[in-house]
Amino acid sequence: VDSHRHSKIKAEAYELASARGFKNGNQMEDWLAAEKTVDIQLSR
Repeated sequence: VDSHRHSKIKAEAYELASARGFKNGNQMEDWLAAEKTVDIQLSR
């Protein structure tokens, strides 16, 4: 895994979790959404 991509995904997932108040049960959804967002950004 590219470390730059991984770092960006981690930061994006954190932002998503923060926006919903860090409620339990959505970690995987946050990570997958972050992957999608970052991959779109990196493909530009």
